[in-house]
Amino acid sequence: MTSNPSGYTLSQTLPAADASAVRSVTYLNSSSPSLLLGSESGTVTCYDLDPNNTASPSHQPSLHAVSHPHPVTALVALPSNGYATGSKDSLVRVYNAGHELVTTLKGHENAVTDLALDTSSGNYLLSGSWDGTCKVWDLKTGKLFATLPDHENTVCVLPLSSSSKEMLRVLTGSVGTNVGHSVSGYKLRVWEIDATGTARLVKVIEDHGAPIRSLTGTAHWIASGSNDGAVIVRGLGVEKVQTLRACDVGVPPLILKVSSAGERYCLASTEDGQLVIWDTGSGEKSVIRHPGCLWCVLGLENGDIVTGCDDGKVRVFTLESSRFACKEEREELEKESQALARRREGGPSSEEIAKLDKWEMRASVLGKGEGTVRMFNKNGRAIAAQWSEASGTWIEVGEVMGRQGNAGSINGVEYDHVLPIEIDMPDGGLRKMQIGYNNGENPFVVAQKFIDENMLNQAYLAEIADYIRKRVGDTGVELGGSGAASSTPQPMDVDNFSASQVSQPNYKHIPMKGYMSFETGADMKSLNKIMNKFKEFYEALCDDACHVTPLESLKTTLAATSRYHSTAIEKNELDLLTRVLSTWSSDKIFPVLDLLRLTVIHPDAARLDRKDYWTDVVQTVLRHLQSLQDKNSVAVPMLSFRLFANSFRGGPGSVAAMLLNLASVLTTMDAYINHPNKNVRLAVATTTLNASAYLHTVPDLSSEQQSSCNHVFTNAITILNTGSYEAEAMTRVLVALGTMLLNAQVKALARETDVGNMIMAFSGRFGEKADHVLTEIGIVLAAV
Repeated sequence: MTSNPSGYTLSQTLPAADASAVRSVTYLNSSSPSLLLGSESGTVTCYDLDPNNTASPSHQPSLHAVSHPHPVTALVALPSNGYATGSKDSLVRVYNAGHELVTTLKGHENAVTDLALDTSSGNYLLSGSWDGTCKVWDLKTGKLFATLPDHENTVCVLPLSSSSKEMLRVLTGSVGTNVGHSVSGYKLRVWEIDATGTARLVKVIEDHGAPIRSLTGTAHWIASGSNDGAVIVRGLGVEKVQTLRACDVGVPPLILKVSSAGERYCLASTEDGQLVIWDTGSGEKSVIRHPGCLWCVLGLENGDIVTGCDDGKVRVFTLESSRFACKEEREELEKESQALARRREGGPSSEEIAKLDKWEMRASVLGKGEGTVRMFNKNGRAIAAQWSEASGTWIEVGEVMGRQGNAGSINGVEYDHVLPIEIDMPDGGLRKMQIGYNNGENPFVVAQKFIDENMLNQAYLAEIADYIRKRVGDTGVELGGSGAASSTPQPMDVDNFSASQVSQPNYKHIPMKGYMSFETGADMKSLNKIMNKFKEFYEALCDDACHVTPLESLKTTLAATSRYHSTAIEKNELDLLTRVLSTWSSDKIFPVLDLLRLTVIHPDAARLDRKDYWTDVVQTVLRHLQSLQDKNSVAVPMLSFRLFANSFRGGPGSVAAMLLNLASVLTTMDAYINHPNKNVRLAVATTTLNASAYLHTVPDLSSEQQSSCNHVFTNAITILNTGSYEAEAMTRVLVALGTMLLNAQVKALARETDVGNMIMAFSGRFGEKADHVLTEIGIVLAAV
């Protein structure tokens, strides 16, 4: 998986405070050196380092965590031991060494995508933006000094050395514009800015073959990276010296960031999770794979390399053997990176292949009839073979590669998924397009590339990425469709697979990816109804009726769903909800539960530092459910399990709370599985589904987590045997069952209890989607 002649080895793994993707990193070189991480969720985490640039165990990232309303897409250290951040809200924020906001630089009209400091003077900060400009800020005055205009969309920036102290030289790169069905016009520009702030374009360079994403430089060379997987190393006059490529064969990855480790090494991070290290002297290339999109890379002064990954972690790599991470930590990185590669490749894992019958032993395996198809292990590859009754032999059909039902090609390029997209145009027309997506890719990276290539508004990014996730299975929006029931399938047998089944080891419906949630009611009309009932109870039960006012602002925040990325939930709003939840009787808490199940979806409400808050909420709700006299009542059970389901979808704080209390949630659920109300049953089914989805993502299950897996399995079987659940709820439970059957212990338990034959009785009863899930469950149970 990794070709790494450079010798760089993992030294440390540092998580972001909010556990979300790390989009930017920088290093503060001061008497107390620090490493800063900017995250997708808008948090800047600070790790204090010792003189060897290793994180001090006495410091926790939450001690220095600065929140932003948008993803922190750029970070740069400043001479004052402070730093500046760039965000998608178009603002540049300047902080001092104490992490206090000093000033906000306003002037950009779109997302800030890059920051750099003119180190020759230390006075000027450069910012590149999606608005097509580079702006130069005077840090002494906090004012705009110059604007470099007319770029082709988003801009990357780099200060250049200058022969005159009165002249500032800047290099900028752009991603180009859409012409027909392709992107062109991506350019490098060299600028000179005089003491008055007047900018002059000196040179335009067009030698890249794709949009230019990032720039870096040392005292002796400059480098620029682009979407075609190429990094061009240049002399200080910006002339091309050599071209370095991240990929020698196949489709090249996007270069997201370039950096340097001293003069010797040129570095690049790629969207497919590679840290690429080139020795600029020998041209030798090293690759260290990561378990997700690699958003950023930074070389430190001591020669270490820092990477920021989509899995919410920063990793430090070093050449010093005394600072290598332990063997287990290094092996874990390799294991996680291999898992990503398997997801991208779409075929069976090495463990699954190892369990297949050896091809050379095929003579000892007899087919059950003409045309029977079976998988074999041939030299470590999974192949499909077909039984010939006439010759009494297996005939090799081909290698098992895996392919999705919506696979296809765009402009000659093959994708695992080809998805239709329609964009409303300003003139009222409708623009119909297609987007290609491969398994294991980061939806945000794919969406960003699609926006670049088609010159779409940057505001579409989150919407397109979410659409990709839904269509390829990261959420369950297509579960339980009302398609006509199919004919009863034959019982599954490993020797009765059709050729198409053998060639599709990647299931469409299992495992469950992402979480389903109950989000209806986040409109002003519905919220007013909830608030009116809350106020009615509050006035009757509490003496301080005026103190309900914080919930008016909460209502406004929850109703503005399109602005969740830029709004916050205040502590006094949350405190009021928990106070009444813990003091009101169980028959009165349903409006509180309704507000909580909507609040937990807000990313600010469910952030990591609020884990204790949501732990208290979950435990209090469990006490209400356990003490509820009338287990057949509707409102409290329904809203409680909707809250639990939504907590998986909320954020790292609410997810951590659910994990801590999952065993109790599943035990409490036992009393409500046979509930007479269909809405309660659907909420129970969805909590079961989301629990299975979460447990499947845990790489090394503890004994308690394994017990929870077994409990989800038994609850699913109990639900299926009630016979009272509707099609949608049944489908969700079947997906939960299938997801848990991918766990070896659960699968063994299912075989002991003959689950395979039991579930086939449900075929044809709950719609086409449910039948597809049943088929996949049969394949899982039949597999070796």
